[in-house]
Amino acid sequence: MPTIKVVRNDVLRQKEIEFTLAKADQRMQCLIGLLWGYGKRISENLLIQREEIYIEKGYLMIRFHVLKKRLKNQVYLKALTLKHPCIKYILPYIENYKMFTDSKTGPLFPGLTRQLALYYLKKLNPDSYLHLFRRSLATEMSEHSYTVQQLMSWFDWTEPDVAVDYVQKGPGLTKELSERTW
Repeated sequence: MPTIKVVRNDVLRQKEIEFTLAKADQRMQCLIGLLWGYGKRISENLLIQREEIYIEKGYLMIRFHVLKKRLKNQVYLKALTLKHPCIKYILPYIENYKMFTDSKTGPLFPGLTRQLALYYLKKLNPDSYLHLFRRSLATEMSEHSYTVQQLMSWFDWTEPDVAVDYVQKGPGLTKELSERTW
């Protein structure tokens, strides 16, 4: 994987993500929507098979395959409500892709590599990188008072260290304390 030269102290917010999405083609919109909504690693998104995506009871369900050494070959089912703002960028590509192919199996992003995805993202937004979507989602979730256990569950972390860092750095931990009236 190439070394990322971009250093950002901030994270991507919805407005910047949607600005980037407005310039993207349908395939990149789907990929960015997946990175933004689910917060999975780029390698996990590129492994998605068409048959592992379905809609059930108002949720977009996706099976993600984890490639990290300690979680090798684990499969996690993640659900995101169809009301999430990223869904409108994900579904058109999936529906068009299924319509124009005979097979219902195979990769969702055939021929797309991490390096190509980074190249296309840099053309859309030079100040971003692929893992920044994961970091931004974790930061935003901690700002909305999600617990260490919830972050560990969503991001499939086996150790609480990373989740604790996000919670301690985010304002969610002290939000209730700062709003006390006594």
